[in-house]
Amino acid sequence: MRKRDGCRCRTLTKRLSLPCECPKLNIETTCLEDGITQLTNTTTYTMEHLNAPCKREERITRNVVSCDSLPESELRAGRYYTIRQVDDRN
Repeated sequence: MRKRDGCRCRTLTKRLSLPCECPKLNIETTCLEDGITQLTNTTTYTMEHLNAPCKREERITRNVVSCDSLPESELRAGRYYTIRQVDDRN
């Protein structure tokens, strides 16, 4: 936007009423080739004070997912092993 200043025009600069925002939370989930381990990568951005730059924090968690995600061939009994349900109640 331009404003007349005497005989010349000058360009007005817009001022932000609010501080700039950091990027939003980002969560990515990947599975490892073993079919049981799932990695969750969580990236957060925080700003300590009004004019500070955004700080990036990355956290990776490893989870064991259920056996249902295993290939069908690994869930069947083989020549050298058998499959049985384990009771975790001790």
